[in-house]
Amino acid sequence: MRIPIKAVLALVAVIVVIAYLLLRPTHDEPAPATAPTSGAPTAQEETAPAASTAASEPSEVEVPGVIRKFVKSYAERSTDQDAWGDQLSPYTTPGLYASLLSSDRDLARTAGDQILEAEDQRVSVGSGGTASYTLTYQEIEGEDEGDSTHYVVTAIDYVDPPERAALPLGSNATEQLRPIVQDALTATIAQPGGMSDEDREGAIRDVFSDPHDALHIKRVASSKTSIRVGNAHELVAAEERGQLVVHATAPYAPDGQTAAKWVTVTVSLERDSSGQWQLKDATV
Repeated sequence: MRIPIKAVLALVAVIVVIAYLLLRPTHDEPAPATAPTSGAPTAQEETAPAASTAASEPSEVEVPGVIRKFVKSYAERSTDQDAWGDQLSPYTTPGLYASLLSSDRDLARTAGDQILEAEDQRVSVGSGGTASYTLTYQEIEGEDEGDSTHYVVTAIDYVDPPERAALPLGSNATEQLRPIVQDALTATIAQPGGMSDEDREGAIRDVFSDPHDALHIKRVASSKTSIRVGNAHELVAAEERGQLVVHATAPYAPDGQTAAKWVTVTVSLERDSSGQWQLKDATV
């Protein structure tokens, strides 16, 4: 039986149509991904944080070289006490130098030598970014034209000192020393009327820890006369033979006299067991 040609062609056309419908891609299938070009970063590349870099050291603070030398010497661990004092002497006022010689060396060693801030002749010093003390310095002009300017440290104020620490002189040293120096002036210059020599000697021994010269300070008036002493108008801290002394100038007047006289008493100080200053002796 022969199949008509038209029927064969119709069957082939039906098969072709069915194959096309089965094999063509649909709109639901994802389109193949295309690789991004090198000139167009992806959204992920645009928002990714920049790689972290090591923090750079802060720029060096403007501080005179001699002040930097003091900071390094003050925190020095290896030198002995005498050599340590010799290193500090050129960079300090006499009063602060004398105070440093009897202040806590361990406190100085652990204070650090990193200069953190500097402003108006005040320098913040510490370690690890934490301040231990504030150093105050002043400029000293040369006496002759052409002399170089010099700087000296005048005070050291600790931020959080331990209790009973033997601290160096701070920026309020004058007010810290004034009460104890006033006691020295009262014991050696002032007197109630009728005080005997023995009574006066006892009063001096009560005030000073080791009086020698103080016992030989002469009365400014007879034992029968009452003497009033005023507050010290000038207090100058200095150093004598490695010891802190204070030159104190004060007015005094006998009862019944209005015109004041003036006297300068040099008071020597030493540390007590708690690290505080106490009167040792005095001279006029």
